[in-house]
Amino acid sequence: RNAINEDGELLDDVERADLYARITTVEQVIAQSDTMPIEQLRNAFDALSNASEEFAARRMNKAIGKALAGQSIDSL
Repeated sequence: RNAINEDGELLDDVERADLYARITTVEQVIAQSDTMPIEQLRNAFDALSNASEEFAARRMNKAIGKALAGQSIDSL
């Protein structure tokens, strides 16, 4: 959720809603506590990971762009 709050402009409304839904699913599975089926948790985490992959790449590109801003090729 923090990443979405920090860089939410990198997501469209559909992507944002999808990520929030997958985060909620993971939270619900975890909340089952004693009865939490490991396979269900693994599936929920995998779905969240897959859904957030493109967002993570966009965040990394943004961070690299900030780090390189104002740098010349010769200084690298």
